[in-house]
Amino acid sequence: MASLYVNIGRKIQDYLNIQQISVSDFAERCHVIPQVLNQIFQGRKALSVAEIQQIACVLNISTNELLGDLHHNFSPLDAMSSIIAKVENEHTQEKLHFLDYVMEKMLQIEAIAK
Repeated sequence: MASLYVNIGRKIQDYLNIQQISVSDFAERCHVIPQVLNQIFQGRKALSVAEIQQIACVLNISTNELLGDLHHNFSPLDAMSSIIAKVENEHTQEKLHFLDYVMEKMLQIEAIAK
């Protein structure tokens, strides 16, 4: 399964193709260099909510249109695992593993409460 960011990158490319916007023009409108867009397209750059909103605005679509059904194929725990794998500092990794454990327990409690 492709990561959330890879899926977002693909959707952005799809919208660029549909709207016939060049990568360089889109990069300029988003105030980033084309190399950063390539990282986004490949799913190698995590996007903040503000960046997703800006991209959607530049594409003249809603964030829901940009994200679409991505959340149905993606677990927040997958995101945490992906983040932990990219962290080099062992102490930070330990803290993130703990947060991952806590989030998993919270989701289990929420499921039981339903």
